[in-house]
Amino acid sequence: STPIKMYLTAVRPRMLQLGGEIGDGVLLSGGCSPGYIARCVSDIKTGAERAGRSLVDRDVAGFVTAAVSDDPKEAIEANKMFLAYVFRNVHHAENIRLGGGRVDQEGLAAAVGKRDWEAAKKFISDEVVLAHSVAGTPAECQKQLEAFVKGGLNLPVLLPTGTQEASFELNIPPISVDEISWINVYFGNGKEKVRHARSRSESGAGSWGIQGGVSVPYA
Repeated sequence: STPIKMYLTAVRPRMLQLGGEIGDGVLLSGGCSPGYIARCVSDIKTGAERAGRSLVDRDVAGFVTAAVSDDPKEAIEANKMFLAYVFRNVHHAENIRLGGGRVDQEGLAAAVGKRDWEAAKKFISDEVVLAHSVAGTPAECQKQLEAFVKGGLNLPVLLPTGTQEASFELNIPPISVDEISWINVYFGNGKEKVRHARSRSESGAGSWGIQGGVSVPYA
């Protein structure tokens, strides 16, 4: 039988290093920017080497909030509430800095504490959304996802936002990134995990797609 892999969820350096040392991989929080992911990968690598292993022996998984629409503005707005909820936490300060944006985390936390989501979303600019998530047309999302993989994710876990109906309609074109080995897709409510599928890689091109709410390999 195939052993079940053990991932550690981690944010701070010591936990990231521990994940690299004793885990089969690390699962990063949603909202991480590619620059922050690269910083995390460095810590995971340190832990793996401490155990006499290399980074290639460890999976780097991470949630990536995704919204796809023919109207890029609509997609960007769809991701703001999730990022507002995540970025209320002070431990995301370095992540936000490495993403190149600015967020008034104190004001954001106050708005979230009052459950005033419309006010909370105003603390998340369009630029912050594009630095920390995938949002836009299918072509734009393809390009944006490549940045997260180049940052170090080899197992992106997409979190579609918007309505469940929109999640079923999500359909991203092939992405030419060899490093992706598995992609899981969750509906926006986070309660229903759909089937995962291995990406196909031939002649240097990896490809994947999502049809009917299920990730499937392209032929």
